[in-house]
Amino acid sequence: MMSFGEAISVCLKQKYATFSGRASRSEYWWFYLFSVLVNIATAVIDAVLGTNIVLGFDKNGTPQVIGIVASVVALGLLVPSFAVLWRRLHDRDISGWYFGAIFLLCVLGIMFADGIRILAMLFLFVAIGLIIYLFISTILKGTDGANKYGDDPLNPRAGGNIFVP
Repeated sequence: MMSFGEAISVCLKQKYATFSGRASRSEYWWFYLFSVLVNIATAVIDAVLGTNIVLGFDKNGTPQVIGIVASVVALGLLVPSFAVLWRRLHDRDISGWYFGAIFLLCVLGIMFADGIRILAMLFLFVAIGLIIYLFISTILKGTDGANKYGDDPLNPRAGGNIFVP
């Protein structure tokens, strides 16, 4: 099992944009926790520094704001977050392209939202189903031993090494 610090180091330093190989549950979930904590901290920083930008107002008059610091940091964490999820799916012997399919379905759903609403709803419904499937996949144990995406990250004796890019 990987520690919190090791997961951050692997995801940010060694495998920032590495979509090949495998990631253990501990690597994925520790990095996910790190991302959530960083997002909370940057939202607080934006509130304290006053670096929020008002984009507009919703129909109830509530301002819609975006934090400058939070946005910059979130963009910096986007690639390693996608990469570790991609590798986590590989650990379950699932193609990372399932994650890519969610984006495609959401974009198609948004494109058809003003036109063919039934088609838009169908795309978004399938995307929600895939999100649930991928979420469950991140919770379940990875494939024991090597699979088509690489060696087992939790069993170095089987040839896997979590610290090799």
